[in-house]
Amino acid sequence: MACRIAVQAMGMTGTGPRDESLTSISLLPGAIEGVETNYYIQGEGTERSLTRNPRRGQVLFFSSGAGEVRAADQVFEFSEVAAFLPPVNTPVLIRATSSALECLEILMDFQDHEIALLPPRGPYFILYSQCEPYSEAIKSPRTVSRTIVPANTIPRFCMGSVETVGPDEVAPHAHPMLEQLFFGLPGNACVVTADDAEAALGERALLHIPLGSQHGVRVAEGNRMHYIWMDFFRHEEDLAYIQEQHKPIKR
Repeated sequence: MACRIAVQAMGMTGTGPRDESLTSISLLPGAIEGVETNYYIQGEGTERSLTRNPRRGQVLFFSSGAGEVRAADQVFEFSEVAAFLPPVNTPVLIRATSSALECLEILMDFQDHEIALLPPRGPYFILYSQCEPYSEAIKSPRTVSRTIVPANTIPRFCMGSVETVGPDEVAPHAHPMLEQLFFGLPGNACVVTADDAEAALGERALLHIPLGSQHGVRVAEGNRMHYIWMDFFRHEEDLAYIQEQHKPIKR
């Protein structure tokens, strides 16, 4: 049976409420069981209150624009790519400041035993320039890889990015213990392969890697590869895979 790569660009289907202050788009609904991905575009000067479900993990990835996040008595300002994980039972306000703000929201269901064991924690916030670089055997020495949300920050999830210029590639590999999504950052123009299929991944597009497939990424000469990966593990102990494959690089 032929492998199929599901990909959705921002311009393909725009569903949800649209007005001058907020656009909401659901991306690849149902691609991964228990996972929901939404894209929000806030107009400059607008504010949005965050709804937090304690039975779901929530990650906000700010891919473009400038803004601030207020969580209780803390304020996080940013004018570059950034990630934020809100704490449970804490009101959160997101404000677009000097430009429109674009945000990828990732929601994932917690398992019952994970809810009971979740430790209390404050908000997690990181600027892209602060993310720890790592190396990986399947990538060339000139590829820059970054960890954005480390393993064990929330159950069964981690996030990072890959950046290089063509010609280059992420060599084909497989990892049947996890589901994976890719999101193209501004300027990204690469091709993703999975078994006998391939699909173009551009900027502001979400792509699902078929589970268990032998997949890789290539970028042609003159083009840029720059995307984030999101790993959704089935079991907490499988996150050891990340520690085995990703080797931190000291700054």
